[in-house]
Amino acid sequence: GLSSLMIYHPMVFMPFHVGFGPVVGRVLAPSFPRPGLAVPLFTVFYTAQFVVEHYTESFPTLAKANAVLVLMALGTFPLFLYKSYKLSNFPMTVIMGGMLFCVIIAVAKGFNLGFPKDEPADQVVALKEPFYNNCHLVVHSLFLGIFGGISATVPSWKLVSPGIGKVA
Repeated sequence: GLSSLMIYHPMVFMPFHVGFGPVVGRVLAPSFPRPGLAVPLFTVFYTAQFVVEHYTESFPTLAKANAVLVLMALGTFPLFLYKSYKLSNFPMTVIMGGMLFCVIIAVAKGFNLGFPKDEPADQVVALKEPFYNNCHLVVHSLFLGIFGGISATVPSWKLVSPGIGKVA
């Protein structure tokens, strides 16, 4: 039952956050003035989000940025979705992934099933609750799976200008 659920160490969640860097960065790189910096910058951003979201109690001053970082992360989704759709070999997969992502956010946030809390104090408490912690792991798994699946529909050759080897 629910009493047998465990609380995962924060480091269990790190690969999910770090994994978003290459998944999102590769698709959005052509939109950057210096495309080669997109993946490292997104990786740093999502790593910072990891620290703020999962070490809320250890870094209370930084934890105040959690709601803003979550909004920023969610804010990249429309551009990521648009660019993916335009470049994808499977645009319907992109649309379905986008719709699924929105449904998961609505359900997770609306029913308190693992979506990050807006207030740092609430996040500290939630991370210590086995049910929230397990739901949060599922949410991370679903989000990275959806973003990874969408990103995988964009062939690398569409992200590179022909003949010069530079990202478009």
